[in-house]
Amino acid sequence: EALRQEALRQEALRQEALRMEASQAEFDRRQAPKDDVFGFKDYPVPRPLVGRRTVQVPAASKQWFSSGVQVKRGRQYRIQASGQWRMGGMCNPSDASGQGIYTPLCWDGGGQTVPGFSHGGLIAKIGKTRPAFYVGPEFSFTAVWDGPLYFLSNDAAAFMGDNSGALDVIISAE
Repeated sequence: EALRQEALRQEALRQEALRMEASQAEFDRRQAPKDDVFGFKDYPVPRPLVGRRTVQVPAASKQWFSSGVQVKRGRQYRIQASGQWRMGGMCNPSDASGQGIYTPLCWDGGGQTVPGFSHGGLIAKIGKTRPAFYVGPEFSFTAVWDGPLYFLSNDAAAFMGDNSGALDVIISAE
């Protein structure tokens, strides 16, 4: 019986390592290449997730917005975002993907925190020192780090003051 229990434990550890390896590859594809300039709003205080949590992430926030969730390495999470926000009066409203925001008077001039993704996309960060990563409307992952989970729009820092609206973001443990 002890040998069988040990074999099951080893297999569970192997599966967790494979999930974390796959998540790391996805984070690498979605992450910012350098540090950002934003501060942090640390309220609500992050706590381990029990069930699920919903937060409203404002488009005009010029700081990383605390989700109130403390992410635990090795645990599986799912982030889902709904609603619309606008990255300025000249831009079209968008969902968390950021698709469709650009107009003749609102163009992709660069400067977003996570290059390669729209200024209107939802981004996140685990901890204060890890790189930001693109979330979009939905992202499932196995956490490769411990730390508080923060959210922000992918807009360029200089242009956040005219943003409006907010997204409803659900964080759940799988």
